Amino acid sequence: MFVLKKISIILLPIVWFVCFELVKSNFLNWWQYLGVIFVYQIFVLLFLHKFKLNNTFFHFLIVPIVFSVGCFFALTLTVNDYFFHVLVIASCLLQYALFRQYYLYLYFQQKYQPYSLESLYLYMLIFASFFIFSGAFGSIVLLQLNLWLVLLIQMILIMPLLYVFFWINKVEISKSWLFIFVIGFLTLQLFMVVSYLPSGFYLNAFLLTVAIYIMIGLSKKFLKNELNKKVVISYLIVGGISLITALITARWE
Repeated sequence: MFVLKKISIILLPIVWFVCFELVKSNFLNWWQYLGVIFVYQIFVLLFLHKFKLNNTFFHFLIVPIVFSVGCFFALTLTVNDYFFHVLVIASCLLQYALFRQYYLYLYFQQKYQPYSLESLYLYMLIFASFFIFSGAFGSIVLLQLNLWLVLLIQMILIMPLLYVFFWINKVEISKSWLFIFVIGFLTLQLFMVVSYLPSGFYLNAFLLTVAIYIMIGLSKKFLKNELNKKVVISYLIVGGISLITALITARWE
């Protein structure tokens, strides 16, 4: 049975890669390929949970599903073929790493490294946020979608990511709900402000991703009583250097 579980996890990035390549070549049937990814993710997670629907299952499901939706929006708006293939491969590896950690966490605690899921969730949230933001900006520029519709979709995707990030870091919802709401609201406000910049949507998405990284990092430290001057300075330095580098090297239009 463990062998079958391993095989199902190994097949996940293959299914992911094939489906997104098919989306690229045959966009009219995108909903079928995205549906296959959703169904297979749910199946693998159910398989790992012995087909039991419990709280852990639903919490574990949030990140891969939202990550998949964000990837879909970003990748389908990617014009450069080389960049498209790079993003597909990178997202494949992240999906595999996530489900492999689920497997170790559920069945081999002795091999599971402490805080592995917490760290991986941070990376998944960062990449998912970048995909969601770039897809949101791209849909406004390329597809001329209504701003308020895009903001609504963005909120629906970002809020669960924030919730499960605090959950995996063992912060109770009674303590984290206000931070989830404030970060989500500030993200929408920043999105509207950044949308006026004469820059590409990838740069805009990067700026928002850095902002959300700083907000969730400081919020987590505060809620776990680990916030101090040194932590604040380190986050501001990393965020500041990232923003300045991106703004200096960007091509302004």
